[in-house]
Amino acid sequence: MSNSEVRVVTWNVRHGRGRDGRVDLERVARVLSPLQAEVIALQELDVGRARSGHADQPSRLAELLGMHATFFGTVEDHDGGRYGHAVFTRGQPDHAASVALPRIPFREPRGAIDVDVQTAIGPLRAIGVHLGLIEVERLRQVRTLTAMASGPRPAVLLGDFNAGARQPTMLALRRRFRDAAKSRAQATWPARLPLRRLDYVLLRGAIQARSSRVLRDGEAGIASDHLPLVVELAH
Repeated sequence: MSNSEVRVVTWNVRHGRGRDGRVDLERVARVLSPLQAEVIALQELDVGRARSGHADQPSRLAELLGMHATFFGTVEDHDGGRYGHAVFTRGQPDHAASVALPRIPFREPRGAIDVDVQTAIGPLRAIGVHLGLIEVERLRQVRTLTAMASGPRPAVLLGDFNAGARQPTMLALRRRFRDAAKSRAQATWPARLPLRRLDYVLLRGAIQARSSRVLRDGEAGIASDHLPLVVELAH
């Protein structure tokens, strides 16, 4: 990767529980660390929950990766702790905010993490998301996200969208964003035999994707039920 490129990653890590049933956060870090990404969005992280040993997973991963974590615990007081997602940045963000997304009553709360960060290709706005499971709910969330991403700073929207590439959610988002994968299908779930594309990196403004790839080999293929998506960005 050259000095004129920035690597970003999105991955639903399922609180570190791999296909072998083990919760192993260090394994997640071993997959991510060699990538030396400047922005990483991780979904399904725990803080203080019994199922993951009451660990503060965002803080632990920030320590292992040498990055700054912005965590949004969208579900509070669940199993004795919190559950949500995080955006990791190589440096301290210029600005960071957590934004609740619209939801249908009695459905799991969802949110977006909105950070401004300085990168090798200049200022970048990174918005990490984990969208709902129902189409009508996701379409409401899309309206909020498209409004959030307005402004002069180039933006990257990344995360687990819980929607296939041809579903209304993604069709609506592509009216405002460019898909980093372009026309290539890149299935990310389930990790054992990936058939569906649920994880995306979408772009807006004066940035472009030089490459996009899904990691399938080694521990990347067993560390979660999703596969990591890696994208190289440039001006």
